[in-house]
Amino acid sequence: MKTFLAAAAAMGALIVAAPASADHGRGYRGYDGRISYDYCRNAAGGRDWICVRQNQIYSDITRGMRTGQLSEREASRLRAELGHIAARADDYRYRGLNGWERADLNRRLDRLSDLVRWERTDHNNYRG
Repeated sequence: MKTFLAAAAAMGALIVAAPASADHGRGYRGYDGRISYDYCRNAAGGRDWICVRQNQIYSDITRGMRTGQLSEREASRLRAELGHIAARADDYRYRGLNGWERADLNRRLDRLSDLVRWERTDHNNYRG
């Protein structure tokens, strides 16, 4: 009987711990459906420059939402664009980044960063 109870307790602990230890990977969508803050890690566990820029832009969008500089609609559109860039970066990484692809990602991230800065300072298009 003790063995059965110990096995049942261990199984219960395993069932509770399994979801917490799951590797959700890049773009895990939590309870609110938004993309997670940490976009990706390379195979060595470090961050590459693309991921650092993606995380910085995501942080800028979140900060704009928190301070009221970005409306929900603006933030949603900017996050969607960031998600498209992240998907393109994943596609490029799969084949290995060449110089053109690196420049393309850099250009797209620059444009999005400028757009985030513009949207944060437009007073939500208020003309008053």
